Amino acid sequence: MKLYQALCMLTILLALGFTFGGGAAVNANKTDAAPAAAPTPPPSNPDLDFDLVNKTGYSIKKVYLGPASTKDWTEDDEILKGRTFANGATLEIKFHPKLTAKLWDLKVDWSDGSPSDEWLKLNLTKFDKLTLKYDKATDTTTAIID
Repeated sequence: MKLYQALCMLTILLALGFTFGGGAAVNANKTDAAPAAAPTPPPSNPDLDFDLVNKTGYSIKKVYLGPASTKDWTEDDEILKGRTFANGATLEIKFHPKLTAKLWDLKVDWSDGSPSDEWLKLNLTKFDKLTLKYDKATDTTTAIID
């Protein structure tokens, strides 16, 4: 299970623009160096990939995403890694092609300290966009599948 979670996190981090390690080494003495290759896009899994849209009116400090088969949230499931997911922003989430779980759980922690919200057993194969919206009248946050 740890390898499964690690593959998921690595793919999501790469899709979010995180890089690991330093840049390409450059030999200052070589004048006929070939041009640098274009960076390869992170692998994706069109069956699971989706956009998460924050239309709540509030910033989100943590987004957790994990297979529905796991019982507890861990920091390995957290995909923002210290960044803030602002109101009005869209987060493109891509999964490694080897991931096959259809049902996933999502949890958000709010920047203002409000209680977390969770959505369980989301079938990611059924949608391409998930929009979070907050309704002040009912004090509820809903996940709208687009």
